Amino acid sequence: MKAKLLFCLLAATALVLGACAPTTTPAPQVIKETVEVPVIQTVEVEVQVTTTPQPISVIRVSMGYIPNFQYAPFYVALEKGYFAEEGIQLIMDYGTEEDAVKKVASGTVDFGTSSGDSIILARSAGIPVKYVMRWYNGWPTAIFSLKEKNITKPEDLVGKTVGLPGPFGANWVSWLALLDSQGIDPESITVQMIGFTQITAVSEGLVDAAAGYAVNEPLQLQSQGIEVNVINVSDYVNLVPIGMFTSEQFITDHPDIAQKFVRGLLRGINATLAEPDFALEAVISAVQFSGGNARPGTKAGLEAAMTYWTDAGTYDAATFQETQDFMVKLGMVTTATNVDDMFTNEFVDNAGVTP
Repeated sequence: MKAKLLFCLLAATALVLGACAPTTTPAPQVIKETVEVPVIQTVEVEVQVTTTPQPISVIRVSMGYIPNFQYAPFYVALEKGYFAEEGIQLIMDYGTEEDAVKKVASGTVDFGTSSGDSIILARSAGIPVKYVMRWYNGWPTAIFSLKEKNITKPEDLVGKTVGLPGPFGANWVSWLALLDSQGIDPESITVQMIGFTQITAVSEGLVDAAAGYAVNEPLQLQSQGIEVNVINVSDYVNLVPIGMFTSEQFITDHPDIAQKFVRGLLRGINATLAEPDFALEAVISAVQFSGGNARPGTKAGLEAAMTYWTDAGTYDAATFQETQDFMVKLGMVTTATNVDDMFTNEFVDNAGVTP
């Protein structure tokens, strides 16, 4: 009896389920819900597009000097996120220009900033470094003096005492080039190696004139109300100006990163020129100035430096050849090398940014 009753209940249940089956969610509706999965995928894609790209490459750059308004394009590019958009996390390594080639060659840093003489010397020594973009439109060093000294042209330096940081770097090379271009005997001028004390040496009369960057030391004196005369080296000689370089190995291994770096910096230069007030604030923030007396000097320096940053971009072989010939003539370079190997314009040409 119990078995029979159980059978009847099961049968009744089957009948009820069978009777209800047509009124439940039909199979086609279930299939329709699974088809909506691509909609979820579409939402995920939209989130990825609107999210700021995360840094994928840590890039170290040897700057060649202390934090300064001269690096405004870097600070602006960082503030505006240009490097981040390229997937680059930038680390600025401050130090001396002379260290830049060594660091790049050893792989300690990925890029460096330097004047052309450093690259020519490196290539002569068999160190395979190469420019990837030109930053400055001319050689930025100068000979400056107090106005009362009446030194306004190279020949006025004869019989005077001139202070130089040392027998190295852009100041030394441009000093020799200036004298050579004007036919001035180096022995007719007394040279003192004073390190980076040019401002003190000139203002206190320890030397008659000193070599420095046209956008730096002379402007610092002027910001103190001191009148100076400035002899710009670029008015007399054509030397390879400051640019960004890396190793040939890096270009071979990471051409995509080199391209992104160049594009980010070019955008930073353009934005600096277009928005000088923004650039000034970016500089002050970067070098941790607190305002006050530092701000006027910084603004004047930035404005002067910006005149050197117009027309940034490609190099030409003729300028390299002229600079190398001069260095060979004075015995600074013993083995001349192919100037075409000293630079490449491909990354500027393909950056999609008009300097």
